[in-house]
Amino acid sequence: MPTTSDTRDRITDAATRCFKRHGFSASRIADIATEAGTGKGTVYEYFRSKEDLLLASCLRACRQGEAEIETLLERLRDDASTPPVLLAHETLRTVLTVHLARSRDDQRLFSELSTVAATNHELAKRMAGEFHRKLEQWRELSRTLYERARDSGDFRDIEDPDAVARLLVALVDGVIWQSLIAPDRPEEEIAQRITDTAMRMLLAEPERLEEYLA
Repeated sequence: MPTTSDTRDRITDAATRCFKRHGFSASRIADIATEAGTGKGTVYEYFRSKEDLLLASCLRACRQGEAEIETLLERLRDDASTPPVLLAHETLRTVLTVHLARSRDDQRLFSELSTVAATNHELAKRMAGEFHRKLEQWRELSRTLYERARDSGDFRDIEDPDAVARLLVALVDGVIWQSLIAPDRPEEEIAQRITDTAMRMLLAEPERLEEYLA
């Protein structure tokens, strides 16, 4: 028997497919219910509106991306012997690669969410709350990675570690949004080049990057 979580996930998946196929404006709750194999009433039991479904679709995409990143980095993070510079480099490169590899349909969901939230105060408030928490998590991770490499003497000692963390997160966000407007391929090559450049900017001895990554 399907659980509450199963039903909610099935509806969210159906909404995501409809939004990707038809766009947010052209998708109806009835279409989403049909796609999910349920009735409109059941959809409304779990979601108050189509806007709620769009937010849920984007948040689920975030969780899926985070899970993929965590899987790829699990070995490095669990290995206490991983050099701080290598861990920082591979974390940034992996985050960029995973997000850049998303389909344009996936990225368009987030663009549509921003557009809808611009005229929907309640949705904008909920979106801000959800994504603020995610931003804080990524900033905390970025700060921790920077401070570990700084304390080991590998990164330059920058007066404001919080600013470094914000800069790194903003770098990732900017690259993702630019890829929606003007896709740049191949993703892995772009991610590698940007990550190498960011690391050289932080390293006390930029010329030693290849040595750190060997």
